[in-house]
Amino acid sequence: MNRDDAIRACVARGLVDREDLWLDLIGAGRPIPGQGIMFLAWFAERALSEIETVLVRVRVVDRVGDVHERVLDLFKGVIRHPLAPDPHPFELD
Repeated sequence: MNRDDAIRACVARGLVDREDLWLDLIGAGRPIPGQGIMFLAWFAERALSEIETVLVRVRVVDRVGDVHERVLDLFKGVIRHPLAPDPHPFELD
C-alpha cells in the first residue's frame, strides 16, 4: 500500500497521525544517501504496541539504468518500550 493508505489503516486502529506515528513520503527524484541515515518513520510507544511490523519496499534506478530493490523491516530490532519518546527531535513538516 502507499503512504496514505498505511496512515488510514493506522488511524482505523485508533492511532493518531502525527501524534502516535509519522511516515515520511518517499518517491521518485528523492536522493538516497550512500552513507548515513535516511529518516523513514517515527512511532510512539502506543503505535509500537498496536503495530506488529512495517515493511517498506525501496526500488531505485541508478545512473546506468540498473534497478535495485530492497524490502526493509522498519521494526527489526525495535525497542517496543523506549526509555524516551523521541530520541532525536525533528520537524514533522
